[in-house]
Amino acid sequence: MLGSFLYNWQTLIAGGLAVLAAAGGGLIAYRAGRIQADATKNSARKQLLANAKPICVLMPFDGVDPWDKRDALLSISEDSSRSQRFRVVELKCNLRNVGVGPALNLAIMFRFLDMNGYSTAPWDLSPLYPGDCRGEASHPLKIPVQILEGFNDADFSQIEGKLWEIVLLYKDVFGNQFYSVHHKSPYQVDKFSPSTAVPQPWVIFGEGQF
Repeated sequence: MLGSFLYNWQTLIAGGLAVLAAAGGGLIAYRAGRIQADATKNSARKQLLANAKPICVLMPFDGVDPWDKRDALLSISEDSSRSQRFRVVELKCNLRNVGVGPALNLAIMFRFLDMNGYSTAPWDLSPLYPGDCRGEASHPLKIPVQILEGFNDADFSQIEGKLWEIVLLYKDVFGNQFYSVHHKSPYQVDKFSPSTAVPQPWVIFGEGQF
């Protein structure tokens, strides 16, 4: 009788342990499946974003960095006298989207580092699709600059000799923000280290808010 009881009890325990082991194995398998599914989903999302990423850049002199001639790429247009509120800047560059997705909400702005870091208001441009380009050295891009209290005619007349940055702002089809910053001088003061002059490529790219 006692032997039968012990046998039944051991059988019950063994069965319970088997059920727990099966449940634990199922839970581990479920979690592993979820991790794999999430990894696959994230990978697919990253691939989708990568396949829609725009990359906008100003390309002077057939895409060759002019180095010591960057200062000739920006000039004051003769059209500047046509409006009381706006002046016009000419860019002797080719604006191109070398990415794989359209550049939406595309805008351009200018920063003058030795004029208290003054930044002009972004000027809207029409979308730029992959491979599209605008402007060239013989037919420069003409960009209006608004004359305001903090940036008047006297300031505007000096911009050709000032240290400038040309910034392109744009978004992809998912609303992610990007920027491209073009530097006048190969050696200029870095905005994060004002006391240090560091080598600057013609353009640097970034994601997020500029």
